[in-house]
Amino acid sequence: MSSERAEGAAPANEPPAPPAGTGLGRAGLYVPRILQQHLVDDADTQGWMAEGTAAFADISGFTKLSEQLASKGREGAEQITEVIGRSFQSILHVAYDAGASLLKFGGDALLLWFEGDDHLVRACQATLRMRDELDVVGRISLPGAEVTLQMSQGVHSGAFHFFAVGASHVEFLPTGPGWTRLVAMETEATAGEILLSPEAARSLPAGCLGSEKGPGVLLAGMPGEPASVPHTPRPAIDAQALARCLPSAVRAHVLSGGGGSEHRPVTVAFLRYEGTDQMLASQGPQATAEALHSLVTAVAAAADAQGVALLASDLDANGGKLILTAGAPRVTGDDEERMLLAVRRILDADLPLTVRIGVNRGAVFAGDIGPSYRRTYTVMGDAVNLAARIMAKAEPDSILATADVIDRSNTLFETEERGPFALKGKAEPVKAWTVGPAKGSRTRTVAETRLPLTGRNAELGIVRKALGGARTGAGQLLEIVGDSGIGKTRLLEAMRDAAMGYRKLRAACEAYTSSTPYAVWHELLRGVLEVGRDDENAVVEAKLRDEVAARAPDLEPWLALIGAALDLEIAPSPEVEMLAAENRRAKLNETVGSFLAAALPGPAVIEIDEAHHMDEASVDLLGHLVGQLSERKWLVGVARRPGTTGYAAPESPAVSRIELKPLAQPDALRMAELATKDHPLPPHVISVVAQRSGGNPQFLRDLLRSATDTGGVAALPDSAEAAAGARIDSLSPDDRALVRRASVFGLSFHPRMLAWFDDPEDGPPPGDDAWARLADVFDDDGNGYLRFRQSLLRDTAYQGLPFKQRRRLHATVAARVEQEMEDPDEVAGILSLHYFVAGENEPAWRYARTAAKRAEDVYAYVEAARYYGRALEAGRGVPGLAASELASVQEALADAQYRAGEYRKASEAYAEARKMVAGEPLADAGLLLKLSWVEEKLGNYPEALKLTERAREAVAGQKGLAVDRLVARTSAWYATVLQAQGRSADAFKWAEQAAREAEEVDDPEEIGNAYFVMAWATGAMGKEGAEALMLKSLEGFGRSGNRVRRALILSNVGGVCYWEGRWDDAMSYYERGRDESVKVGSAVNAATASMNIAEILTDRGEHTEAEATLQKTLPVWKSSEYRYFQGACHWMLGRVSLRANRIDEALTRFAEARKLLAEVGAEHEVQDVDARVAECRMLKGDADGAIALADEVLGRTESADAIERLKPHLNRVRGYAMLLQSDPFGAREAFEASLAIARERNDRFEIALTLNALAELDRLEGVEPPEESVEESRSILAAFKVRALPPVPAIAA
Repeated sequence: MSSERAEGAAPANEPPAPPAGTGLGRAGLYVPRILQQHLVDDADTQGWMAEGTAAFADISGFTKLSEQLASKGREGAEQITEVIGRSFQSILHVAYDAGASLLKFGGDALLLWFEGDDHLVRACQATLRMRDELDVVGRISLPGAEVTLQMSQGVHSGAFHFFAVGASHVEFLPTGPGWTRLVAMETEATAGEILLSPEAARSLPAGCLGSEKGPGVLLAGMPGEPASVPHTPRPAIDAQALARCLPSAVRAHVLSGGGGSEHRPVTVAFLRYEGTDQMLASQGPQATAEALHSLVTAVAAAADAQGVALLASDLDANGGKLILTAGAPRVTGDDEERMLLAVRRILDADLPLTVRIGVNRGAVFAGDIGPSYRRTYTVMGDAVNLAARIMAKAEPDSILATADVIDRSNTLFETEERGPFALKGKAEPVKAWTVGPAKGSRTRTVAETRLPLTGRNAELGIVRKALGGARTGAGQLLEIVGDSGIGKTRLLEAMRDAAMGYRKLRAACEAYTSSTPYAVWHELLRGVLEVGRDDENAVVEAKLRDEVAARAPDLEPWLALIGAALDLEIAPSPEVEMLAAENRRAKLNETVGSFLAAALPGPAVIEIDEAHHMDEASVDLLGHLVGQLSERKWLVGVARRPGTTGYAAPESPAVSRIELKPLAQPDALRMAELATKDHPLPPHVISVVAQRSGGNPQFLRDLLRSATDTGGVAALPDSAEAAAGARIDSLSPDDRALVRRASVFGLSFHPRMLAWFDDPEDGPPPGDDAWARLADVFDDDGNGYLRFRQSLLRDTAYQGLPFKQRRRLHATVAARVEQEMEDPDEVAGILSLHYFVAGENEPAWRYARTAAKRAEDVYAYVEAARYYGRALEAGRGVPGLAASELASVQEALADAQYRAGEYRKASEAYAEARKMVAGEPLADAGLLLKLSWVEEKLGNYPEALKLTERAREAVAGQKGLAVDRLVARTSAWYATVLQAQGRSADAFKWAEQAAREAEEVDDPEEIGNAYFVMAWATGAMGKEGAEALMLKSLEGFGRSGNRVRRALILSNVGGVCYWEGRWDDAMSYYERGRDESVKVGSAVNAATASMNIAEILTDRGEHTEAEATLQKTLPVWKSSEYRYFQGACHWMLGRVSLRANRIDEALTRFAEARKLLAEVGAEHEVQDVDARVAECRMLKGDADGAIALADEVLGRTESADAIERLKPHLNRVRGYAMLLQSDPFGAREAFEASLAIARERNDRFEIALTLNALAELDRLEGVEPPEESVEESRSILAAFKVRALPPVPAIAA
């Protein structure tokens, strides 16, 4: 026996693998030698018996390893698969040296067969040596996981039954009493034990036997001296016969060349069949073989019909298991639905054996494993294990499935909850549901919020033209073809909406009725009869008879044919009975067509969705109707996916076709904005989602939902991954591997870069023919570069790459890019990514920080945050890195998130940074202050003030320039928060203090902040000098170089100009501030400036433009959770509605504004809202309510500055309300009070509006208004460019 054999080489008893290029060589690696020999000896026999010894080895420790690696997700599954592969390869070398043949591989178990001379002795020797080998290779040490694998083994010797059954393929099934005996031995054995059956023990020397245990005897010693067994040549067998030993899906995978291992989302079903031992005893091997043949044939037929893979079979006591997968080896889409339909079809078949089925879904690691001389295709991962354990809990002849599977199926089934079950490897009990018969389609019961149709103007034009033609009698069939989620159903809805005055019928074909004759016509014809889907057949038949009698009495002899299309059993007339069978369908089509012509004489729209599921009889009937459309006023809209299944419209003058393509990027972006209008996401997230969606509306909505749930866009939604996975799976294995390798570069790459990958595993560089084959995957990107046509395609290809291969490929790319660049820092972001994924933390840390700083330099804060986050992750893996460096990057990450308007994330990051600087008062104080910034933005003013006070307390008693500057910063910020609360006098005092403190330490930044608050407070109190103070603030920020704050101050200078009545100057400053904010990447400040612009537009009466401007800012406030400005925006929108005289709408908006502003404690703004509500009441004629609210606001003691500013407006509202009460004397008194206060405050706009009110009152009293007053008002409004005045109540003279 050789102990020097190279790893991976074939053991002595197995010849080298035949050339992989031959069908025989490839398929032969996957087929047990005993089955190959049987096909040579007696291929027609489905069952046989053989003498030998079987060993069943189960390795324990993988569950513990799975738990330890669970946090790694897909990478953990890959690592477990690697461990399994290495362990079993070592064990199989030992077994094959002893003459074993591998019958079955069950994830963590091996079934071995020994025959010929001394088969029992060799089997026992092999099990002992396998255990010793595992002691060496089974000590697993991985990052985050330490496990020692152990093996329990059962051995039985004697006569065993074998079966080779199935119609579409030959499935090898070892089952019967001998195998049940073997399973019992392995089940009783614990880790490290080898349990012999009594039959095996009796044939061995007593000296190698241990104690009895349960039903068997422990093997304690080596029976004889081990020796290598000469190999048994594989039998010569026809390649086609050999290939038929593989299930159809596995056969296609193997014969196409297989392919590398991949990560895949897969739906898995385990089916356990039982009762074979009793059947063998009572009915004999022939009957058992026939039963197994029927079972495998039914399972394979159901799987093939639904595009599901029958993957493998496995051993079990008194029966066995069959494993089915949807999503591996190939994705077909709708995996969960296909699997549930397949297992229901299996259960509904007349099976000769009892079965139990368990279904689950999740991420798996899939691929070919095993040594070069014996391969198997398998899927591994927690999702697979859970499916098997769910199966074990199923009742006989029932299906159990997890909610994850049921919820993703478009077909609805009758279900009943079971459990919860305590399952191995699961910390929490697991629930499952029985899966009964199909009962409907999810599309009938679940409808997402409809959005305006976006980016489909050309298609809508075709629809409208077809509708016009149908109305005039030129009926048409409009076929809408497109991929899943592309918007076919939405276009049908648009067709329905546009068909005003048309009779409307609609139905959807369903996967579970795709074999039911006339399924879609059952529903459509019920619609014609105006009866419900669930009405009793007797009701439907009676209505049919009445309709035929009234509209088409000549069809009465053929009622049974119409009934057949309605799923009614109507007694056939003599005419029907005389029909030849081959003519029956044609007559049925003719009759139904005539009935529809009579029932639908006017314009009608008939919608048929999901026509790729249409049954063959319905297809035939629809084809007949198409021939009649030129004589009908019907528009038939049919939506289907590309492909050949179901209905595909013929070429005909009566047929128009729309092939729906992905939305253009601007349209996808607009749709994303519409979809998130109520719950906006940050603009950069919206942009990424629109780009990743590839223009598919459903993928876009799924990505948006994922982004809303997770706060990011890292994970692909299942719908998108399945669709892109199906496209990738349609490629040959070599092309699929090429696309996956190319995905490492990102969206764009040069073909020459593929030559960088020189590992033999990657194959040779692709030739020009490869790129020609992949022309629909890649677009020309200029200068010889190629670009993935869809981001989703690239992302899905990348997701499938094994992590080990990813790391190797990224390391290669990083090294080559760094080598080829004169200044690698220019591509620091790219290098940081490649080094990070490669696991090379030091260069990843270095380049990520460089990339972050470069992003900050151009105000790209979202990108900066991403790079800082990467630097942190890499830095934690850099040995010896100082904690202070990590803390600095953590704070920089928070700063970038704050500047990007992601305040919640910034708060979490600042809090994490505080933990990293514990014990450093100055650093902690700075972070407390920054946390206060966030709380202010979120509208939590009291908390913001408390945090600022804590920051001051943290450095109390400390000395030094840095401390003094921090104190000045806290004073300036304290003043800012006070002013945000409307406490202008207090804010001014704190700002003065801050200015003194900042000037003492020559801190231009804080000088700028202090004068900014002083200017803001001065303006709010109606005092002069605000502009000069604001310009001093601008000077300070100019000295500090803070362009972000300079941009903000420009907008605030505009605010001062607005208060002073210089609206043109204000508009100029606002626009400059907005544009500068955009340049420096501050979406929040840009939105603030836009709101200020909208305020002037509103006051000028430019309502439409003001509304549009405000609506663009609202998503910024919602996504950043900046609640103060969210409330302020609703207040401004309410003002727009009020000025446009949409009073009810204004009140709704004011209510939302008041709620938000009150929540954040912005009492001064609440006064503004209430003042406008009082105006609304006045305009609605509620004079008492208007006066009461206006008086109540005027009497409030809080927010005195805000109320002082509102007095002109409130008194004018009171005056108009008094006019409504026919009190002109009170009205004049109120108007004059308004005018006096406005003049005192030099509020020119309020002066003009009140002068107009007084002039109106003069006219009502029959007095000519003073000319100078009229001219003054006209002059002010002209200077302000006011186009429309606010509405006023109509008051009779």
